[in-house]
Amino acid sequence: MLDRTGFRLLRVAAWQRALPLVGLISALPLAASTPREPTLSELVERNAAAMGGKAAVEAVSSIEIDLHLVQVDFEGDALWRLDRTGHARVDLLVDGQRVLTETRDGLRGWQWPLGAAQADEASTDTLRHLGRMALYPNQLFGLHELARRGGRLELKDFEEVGGKRFPVVQCTLPDGYVGLYYLDPASFLITRARELRKFRPERDVAPRWLETSFSDFRAVGGTRRPFAFSLKDVASGVLLQLATVKSVLINPAFDSELFARP
Repeated sequence: MLDRTGFRLLRVAAWQRALPLVGLISALPLAASTPREPTLSELVERNAAAMGGKAAVEAVSSIEIDLHLVQVDFEGDALWRLDRTGHARVDLLVDGQRVLTETRDGLRGWQWPLGAAQADEASTDTLRHLGRMALYPNQLFGLHELARRGGRLELKDFEEVGGKRFPVVQCTLPDGYVGLYYLDPASFLITRARELRKFRPERDVAPRWLETSFSDFRAVGGTRRPFAFSLKDVASGVLLQLATVKSVLINPAFDSELFARP
C-alpha cells in the first residue's frame, strides 16, 4: 500500500505526463481562430459573384457610360462607348459642345480635337489606351475573363488600407500594362486600383503609377457598377480627376460608323 508520500509522488508524475497534452489542447483554439487567407481562384470567384455573377458579366457585350469629369485643366462631360470586339469611342463635351473625339475601330484609331478640320491618326499610346479601356477594372470585362484575354493574374499580397486588410491581385497584360487591384475584404468588389500607365497618352512622356478609388456601386442590368471614382498620382499624391457617373447603358446597339474615322 502507498503512504501519503507515495500518493503525492504519483499525482506529480501523472501531472507531468499530462503537461504536453494540456499545452496541445490550449493551442487548439488559437489555431482554429486564425482564418485561412483566400486563394487567387477563390478571390476571382468571389469578385465575379459580387459583380452579379459570371453569366451576367459576360452577357454585357457593349456599354455606354455618361459621366461628369473635373480635372485641373478641364471640367465637362464625357461619353464612353465600348464593346467586346475592341471598338471604343470617347467624346469630351463642355456645355454640350464636343471638344474632343477619340475612336478605335478595333485596329486603327483617330483623334479629332475641336477646331481641327479633320481627324488625325491616333498615336500608338492613344490607340493602346482605347484598346485597353474595356479591360480596365469595373468597365466591360470581368476579372475572371482577363486570363482569356491574354492577361496574367497573381495574388501579390494582403495590404492594410484604412483599417481593412485588402487582398491585392496583380494583372499583367501582353502589352506591358500592370494593374494592382484591391478587393474589398467584405464585398470583394474592386474598390481601388493602382495602374502603371499614362494619364494622358498623347501628352505624358512615360507611364506612372496612378491610383483609382471606386465607390457608390449600384445595380445596373444585373451587374454592379461604380458611379463615382477619383484618380490620383501615387508618387505625388496629387488628385488628377474626379468623376461622377450620370448613367450607364448596358448592351446598347452601336452602328459601326460610330467607331470609324470621324
